[in-house]
Amino acid sequence: MIQANNVTLRFGKKALFEEVNIKFTEGNCYGIIGANGAGKSTFLKILSGELEPTTGEISLGPGERLSVLEQDHFKYDDQIVLDTVIAGNQKLYDIMKEKDAIYAKEDFSEEDGMRASELEAEFATMNGWEAEADAATLLNGLGIATEVHYKQMSELPDTDKVKVLLARALFGNPDILLLDEPTNHLDLDSIRWLEEFLIDFENTIIVVSHDRYFLDRTVNRIFSFEGNGVIRQFEGGYSDYLIRKELESPESGNVSASLKAQNASSGKDNSESDENENNSANSQGAWKRREKKLKFSFKEQREFDTIDEEIEVLEQKIADLDSEMMKSATNSVKLGELMVKKEETEKALEEKMDRWVYLNDLNERILNGE
Repeated sequence: MIQANNVTLRFGKKALFEEVNIKFTEGNCYGIIGANGAGKSTFLKILSGELEPTTGEISLGPGERLSVLEQDHFKYDDQIVLDTVIAGNQKLYDIMKEKDAIYAKEDFSEEDGMRASELEAEFATMNGWEAEADAATLLNGLGIATEVHYKQMSELPDTDKVKVLLARALFGNPDILLLDEPTNHLDLDSIRWLEEFLIDFENTIIVVSHDRYFLDRTVNRIFSFEGNGVIRQFEGGYSDYLIRKELESPESGNVSASLKAQNASSGKDNSESDENENNSANSQGAWKRREKKLKFSFKEQREFDTIDEEIEVLEQKIADLDSEMMKSATNSVKLGELMVKKEETEKALEEKMDRWVYLNDLNERILNGE
């Protein structure tokens, strides 16, 4: 969760936005749109802490980690590609480096041993042993071949540097993910991979993008920066936003008063004006009906299509763990590890079953035309 509390940004006498209060919550992907110069990227910089607002503050949930897609393609030229990605979780990366430095000492002391033990425990808690594999998976998904992972960043073309910086932002399951134009310079395969990643991402995503198709596939809420400090919220993706804006436009009949005035000045009777008013009411009514009509979001549809298979995988994993536990009955250490994994898997299965009930109930209601 990340929240803007009474945030105002002024440049001289001009307010780019004023007293903004927005709460971005877990499990949602928010799209920020608007004309160039409306303040979209500036707002992201305020959320990230890169830029201080004139007044107000940004607050995060306790202990939450925020990750940002950086724009400087040359910032990490002196680093290895894989290290650049892992350092996206700075705390984990610092533990890795301190641990390696201790083990590299020739005069390894008892104090070093105690510190190394502390670091190993924290490293394991943060899934550090999977860090390199996780970073490699992100890079491969974005089209960075395995043989490139140990090259210097300076050796990569700009198009690949963009992908590495994106992998860095995505690495380590951040609690809040800020992405400014993430599809820029990406090929179609990489964009599709990124869409799938974000659809599966369970934390908070805030993305600035001009790519309407990307927004339609990933976001479930739009914040439109409309100039003069105005920020409006729309439920749904980009297409839902366009429908709402179209229904609000004068062409949809919402400005009936001005139509009446035009009719009066042209000598037309009020029957045409009344018809326009009815069209306005019908347009507004259509939008209200549309808001109330149930439908799957893109993310829910994809989840509904795959959830049965995911449940089967978890059930099989529990069966496999039971089998391993039987074989490891005399190995208390191994048995303890397996029991922890089984508890985690059972919890994941329980959550997945809850989602299965919710999605199937929603599907039934949709089929019934609610």
